[in-house]
Amino acid sequence: MMGLGARMACPGMLKGSGLAVSNIARRDTRWGPSHSPTLSAFSSHLHSEARQSEPHAWPALEQWRGQDASGKETLQGLRRVRGLEDHPVEVEVGKRGRGYLDGEAGGWQKVRMPFGIFLEAFILRSIPSADPDLIGYVAQQDLLADLPELAEACPVLPHTSSGPRGDREQWRRNVWIGPEGTFTPIHRDPYENLFVQVIGTKRVHLFPPSYGPNLYLSPSTTSQSNTSTIPTEDYLLESSDSDTAAQRASHFPLLNEAMACQGAAHTILGPGDALYIPQGWFHCIKSLETSVSVNSWWR
Repeated sequence: MMGLGARMACPGMLKGSGLAVSNIARRDTRWGPSHSPTLSAFSSHLHSEARQSEPHAWPALEQWRGQDASGKETLQGLRRVRGLEDHPVEVEVGKRGRGYLDGEAGGWQKVRMPFGIFLEAFILRSIPSADPDLIGYVAQQDLLADLPELAEACPVLPHTSSGPRGDREQWRRNVWIGPEGTFTPIHRDPYENLFVQVIGTKRVHLFPPSYGPNLYLSPSTTSQSNTSTIPTEDYLLESSDSDTAAQRASHFPLLNEAMACQGAAHTILGPGDALYIPQGWFHCIKSLETSVSVNSWWR
């Protein structure tokens, strides 16, 4: 996990007191604007100590924030981004704490709406809803390519273009915006992934590629064969109540082995933290409060 204002680490370094910290996304005099770190420098930097006195490199950490009188995050800073208020976004709408494979009645669906309406409905809750547990998530949206002012607040990090193909290594960057309770189920991606938390906190669980058989993936004949059928994060929490633990043993008996395996990891990301997720590693992400994240996929 790395830090725009805090720390950085890789899977396997997240549990316990051995968490490696860094400040890779802060301005660093060793790497000029036209220079990217080598793989060895990247690896070495993961294990260096953070320098808390250096300035943030991402203006988004401050610019996108906004709080009401009670101190609750409102994301009103995003409304100042030119063109974003009326920009159409796809919103994943579903039950709090459940992901896009949710099969329960009234489960997951996608709805297209202006970003400003999304904020009012699902962040500010100024639009009444018959179901308080129905939440919306702007997930995996390529908004940075459409809105230059948004992209300027979170410049591309050099690590995603430090391979032999340079800038062609970068495939896509995504923005993730939602309230507390958004959940992306266990899945794996065919890209390297650098996931940066900008506002709020999220909990991430990771599992090595070899433990796919323990994670109850969807059938290979479906379009979501890279995604687990485990419906909520509750089954992954060691502090789960006895009923949930019993259900895990009954419905997902192989999951305990994956959770205890060498290389499995979990952590909580806060503002300025970033996590490197290697290609093919299984992971799931749960928001613990209103949050904004930006990730980069590269090959």
